[in-house]
Amino acid sequence: MKRRHALAVLLSAGIAPLQFAHAAPADASPLTIVVPFVPGAATDALTRLISQQWTNKTGRMVIVENRPGSNGIIAADAVKRVAPDGRTLLLSNFGSNAVNYSLYSKLPYSERDFTPVTLLFRLPSLLVVPAASPARTAQELVALAKRSPQGLLYGSAGSGSGAHLLAELMKSMTQMPATHVPYRGVAPGVVDLVAGRIDFMFSSYSSVQKLVEAGQLRVLAAATSKRLPALPNVPTMKEAGLSEQIVMDQWFGLSAPANTPADVVAALHAQFAEVLRDPAIVQRMNEQGVEAVSATPAEFAALIKADTERLGRLVKAVGASAD
Repeated sequence: MKRRHALAVLLSAGIAPLQFAHAAPADASPLTIVVPFVPGAATDALTRLISQQWTNKTGRMVIVENRPGSNGIIAADAVKRVAPDGRTLLLSNFGSNAVNYSLYSKLPYSERDFTPVTLLFRLPSLLVVPAASPARTAQELVALAKRSPQGLLYGSAGSGSGAHLLAELMKSMTQMPATHVPYRGVAPGVVDLVAGRIDFMFSSYSSVQKLVEAGQLRVLAAATSKRLPALPNVPTMKEAGLSEQIVMDQWFGLSAPANTPADVVAALHAQFAEVLRDPAIVQRMNEQGVEAVSATPAEFAALIKADTERLGRLVKAVGASAD
């Protein structure tokens, strides 16, 4: 019954069933994915979308277990402690599995506690201003900041968040004066942005899409290396006349506890990689400004290592701390 229900959900969403090239594992036990975000968050919804398709193809249920809080520490610590049998995975991300290592002086986990399985998707960051802002381009925003006596105010989901680090990177590259206003999450910052209480912020498209479409917010540029399919008329930072180094993708993937057998990791990677190649999944993500992307366990491990070092330098440069 549950399998038929999952199939019905996929068909109603316009997602055709896939057939894996390899057989489903004999183990029919559920797969638990621990998500460090609240139910209904964009990342939670994307994880569930991918999980439904995986369930349909393997015959195994996916239990999405939400454990939000403490910048992903609660979820990561929980997965670290489970048996390394491939039955429980973490929705790892650039925050809890890269930035946190520099943001906190003490963590209950380290990169050695996890085995990377695969990337799932990236959430590109957009430079967004209120509709009433006189800045129509990224260069105009920089110029506005430089001629404003007190500079500008920008918001983020908190100290050390991707939006905070990206804004500080833009400040250092352009020498624009701007003051950080940290919020407890993205939504309160977006509310103040619409009201004009802050001047700009970086955000994923999914967090501001309806407000952009309603004309209440304006996107000036994408902090990406190429334009987004959902926003073909929005220039990249380089195209907008700023540095091509002002780029930051918020990546999300699956990691298993350390010492999970290599053949189990390989099988999971292959299954999820095939799901992410499905055109319907890719289209659904593109419509939300999300990039479906897979990577081998080795490639994912290399990305985590590189971003831990790169973002760690940025955290230290701006003096961000969550202690």
